[in-house]
Amino acid sequence: MYINNMDPYSNYIEYIQTITSDNIINSSFKSNSNYTQILEHVSQQYGQEYLEYIMTEFPEIPIEKIREFVYINDLIGNPIKYKYNDDLICSPTNLRYIYHALVILKHYQAKSCNSIVEIGCGYGGLFLAISFFAKFLKINIVKYYIIDLNEVGQLISLYLQCHQHITLPYEIHNASSFGSTVNGCNLYVISNYCFTEIMEEYRFSYAKNLFNKVIHGFITWQTSEVSLENFKKYFKNVTYRIIEEKPQTSFNHNFSRNYFVYF
Repeated sequence: MYINNMDPYSNYIEYIQTITSDNIINSSFKSNSNYTQILEHVSQQYGQEYLEYIMTEFPEIPIEKIREFVYINDLIGNPIKYKYNDDLICSPTNLRYIYHALVILKHYQAKSCNSIVEIGCGYGGLFLAISFFAKFLKINIVKYYIIDLNEVGQLISLYLQCHQHITLPYEIHNASSFGSTVNGCNLYVISNYCFTEIMEEYRFSYAKNLFNKVIHGFITWQTSEVSLENFKKYFKNVTYRIIEEKPQTSFNHNFSRNYFVYF
């Protein structure tokens, strides 16, 4: 199995297999408890904090573009929504995706990469945000590689097929290959929370099969799962920068924290 804590994850995998091309349009998977125990569980308060970071750190992004994206992403899956800033009603997870997408795109733009590979992709929400805001900011991405379990990849495929406006080419790869089937080079790798949740042997499999094709990246690292000191075991001979996650979403701030790792 892929994830350490298998009980809720097994329920999640079993549930998402009930989502098909025939029912995804009317599905409420984003608010189903079998799904929200794993994903789509950003709180209303964290949503407000993400929005404040977006508006403070990325003033070039007009509120109209934020509204446009959240409308697109909330059309499918019937997520739980909250009201922000009087005229913005959306799932808080949208605001996390937007903030992470903008942080990643800013770093990506400064590096000599041409394509992105993401490990652990949910339903494809971060890809959707990166695709949307890269186009708005005129940032070139040649291709986007999505890596996740086969069942998750099937959901991502169904979900992204519902969004005909996507112009960024993408490929979905089974996680069992650990990136060996990704043919790109000079890649920018992303893994928000996933990389530190999978088993140690799987992290080393990614190091062996994928990371030799990677030159830069961004990882949201959970020290509750893996010490930050271990980063150098998987990514050798890279220069990296660490800042505390914004906002800090670790469940127990007194004993562990999450970090943004740029390299």
